[in-house]
Amino acid sequence: MARTLIKRRYTGITYTALLIWSLLTIPFIARESRAQVFEPNIGVGLTSYFGDLASYEFADGFKVLFGGAIHGGIKYYPNRTFDIRADLMFTMLRGDDGISSSEAIRRRNLSFRSPVLQFDTRLEWNILGFIPGDESERLSPFIAAGIGIMRFNPQADYEGTWYALQPLGTEGQGLDQFPEKQPYQRFQICFPVGGGLKMNLADGLTLTLEAAWHLTRSDYLDDVGGTSVTYPVLLEERGPLTAALANRTGEYLGTEPVIVSTGTRRGNPDTFDSYFTGLISIGYALSRDNQPGAGGARMKCPKF
Repeated sequence: MARTLIKRRYTGITYTALLIWSLLTIPFIARESRAQVFEPNIGVGLTSYFGDLASYEFADGFKVLFGGAIHGGIKYYPNRTFDIRADLMFTMLRGDDGISSSEAIRRRNLSFRSPVLQFDTRLEWNILGFIPGDESERLSPFIAAGIGIMRFNPQADYEGTWYALQPLGTEGQGLDQFPEKQPYQRFQICFPVGGGLKMNLADGLTLTLEAAWHLTRSDYLDDVGGTSVTYPVLLEERGPLTAALANRTGEYLGTEPVIVSTGTRRGNPDTFDSYFTGLISIGYALSRDNQPGAGGARMKCPKF
């Protein structure tokens, strides 16, 4: 019950914030349309996951599990204050209990990687004003927020082979004995929120440095989010692979599988997973052929 209430409250707050943001900013976007600049862009960066498995540790030195990221998209500037962005990004999230300073977490001994493909749209507020290709506006910090859809696929390495975890049902999802445990969806809505700095370079080129927090509505980016089903049941119903990947404490201890009772807490069911991105991007200004002010290429408008 507590888990449901917390997640409903989280979802309600998120949707309300996005609605308020849209209502406040739409009038500013519509009031002035002198710029009319499009900016295709590409970039690379790093990601870090935050969820039920360890992904960073500061108690015993600085340890962070980073994944690489690549993205591409286009921005539309109706004016110097706001722009609308569409973006496609691929990244790899990682978590590993082995880096934790907590013996209890290391004993759990779970790890994963998850390729993520995300498409999102964002509204960016250029605080000092910014037009790509206009060298009179050299730089501006910006704040961004939006909504997107993501596809993730958590995997675990077992004896040298990577296995997709969602089809295995490592927490008993899909078993008749546990009708409340349904398979989680690998397509989810996400909410990127962040900011950074934009700079005009020369000849229509732009440089953007940005950081964003990607809030999700899934607790299973890492395949861990609820309670365990005891090893003998998983072994009988799903086979040795699922049973082995659901509880890996025996591997850590160098013993036979450790038996825990059904219902033992496996992760934190009260919070959703999220991840952080830091990106550096290069863009190029494409201005409308009837709009002055940008130093990039002119783009012809279709005529009907």
